[in-house]
Amino acid sequence: MLPNITLGYHAFDSCGDVQRTLKSVMKILSRSTLEIPNYSCSKHGKVAGVIGDQYSLTTLHLAQFLNVYRYTQICGFIAWRGGNLPSTKQISKRGNLPSTKQISYGATDPLLSDRALYPFFFRTVQDDRTHYAVILKFLQHFGWNWVGIITSKDESGEKELQELSHEITSHGICIEFIVKMSSIEKENDKDLAVIRKSTTQVLITCGTCSAPCFLIFQNSESLLQNITIIVKASWTYVLYFNIRSGKTFNGSLSISPPMNPIPGVNTLIHKFHPSNRPNDPLLEDIWLMNLNCLSPNLEKNNFFQYLYKFTANNCTGKERIRDKISVPQNPVYNAVYILAHTLHNMHSSLASLYPEIDLLSYKYLNLVSI
Repeated sequence: MLPNITLGYHAFDSCGDVQRTLKSVMKILSRSTLEIPNYSCSKHGKVAGVIGDQYSLTTLHLAQFLNVYRYTQICGFIAWRGGNLPSTKQISKRGNLPSTKQISYGATDPLLSDRALYPFFFRTVQDDRTHYAVILKFLQHFGWNWVGIITSKDESGEKELQELSHEITSHGICIEFIVKMSSIEKENDKDLAVIRKSTTQVLITCGTCSAPCFLIFQNSESLLQNITIIVKASWTYVLYFNIRSGKTFNGSLSISPPMNPIPGVNTLIHKFHPSNRPNDPLLEDIWLMNLNCLSPNLEKNNFFQYLYKFTANNCTGKERIRDKISVPQNPVYNAVYILAHTLHNMHSSLASLYPEIDLLSYKYLNLVSI
């Protein structure tokens, strides 16, 4: 795949925050540690594709931003190998211009399916309308017609709440309460009291849920013991890797696409260890979170233990992450796989058209039906 081509990457954590997302993408496009709109501070190749984000709200802003800067029109790099470079007009006639693709592995907002607004956006998950249709089937199958809804106190949560409420109430299912969870635990005391006084035994989740959200659920474990929680698809993958959520959500129903093992990934992960990657802060976090192993960073140890309510210990060095979790095929892997194969197919097609140049990608979306 992609012979004689090496793809580099930048990885940023959006933390589900729009401002942080836009700040990160500006750094990537500027190729600088600073956000410099309209400028590229490097002579390296252009961005070939964007993978992300997990959340609908940040993904919508990211897609709009890429459209404004016309990164949906041209992407990739041209490696000149001599001869006469074909003109833009010539390329347009035979293969069209390159274009940057955005592939999200978690955004479920139905608006992103609008090809007129987001012609270069793709995702590896189904949209909310599909999820809510499945939830409705669950409720009808088990005869559950008295439910509660928990959503996030943000724009995504409000939007998803409207979609979900309309879907289930139009089929005769009643909603006892709606709770809008804040990421600040103290702000949720009144809402948790509503759940405590409720009579429903079925709770449906929607909106976004990050680490603080899961902590609220974990700290309310006794409150949720006799309640069946129907977990939306975008929460499922996060729950899979959040070991401490297992007891709280035990017995719940989750909606997710089939997850098949990724060939070779468990063997690869088995090789990762703090002893051979001593300066990898992400690996420290994984060992601390999942294996309760103390890291060399005292401040980090204290923060994680306080936040996630556990006690870390000095480990023997024999611990392996695959002893705790097995990595299923997931939307992130699928997004990377799709982008890599797309670039390869584009490169192969243009290489046969113009052997004197090496174009990484070209616009092909007119041939794709979604």
